[in-house]
Amino acid sequence: MKLLGTDTSPYVRKVRLVLLEKNLPHRYLVDPPREPGSQVVRANPLGRIPALILEDENCVFDSPVIAEYIDGVFT
Repeated sequence: MKLLGTDTSPYVRKVRLVLLEKNLPHRYLVDPPREPGSQVVRANPLGRIPALILEDENCVFDSPVIAEYIDGVFT
């Protein structure tokens, strides 16, 4: 899994904590959505962070949705 976000976003920090609490392997990529060439725009149709890219290249976005997904799938 890859988590796209920025260090200044409280929403990204929330998702990072959930991933760490579950001890899930993931890569955290600092990728501001407004920067040219950002992966966020391609991964999330809203162009917002956080964006969690799964192994099958599907994307889960919005911090409450990501947290619920992680809690539901990785119990």
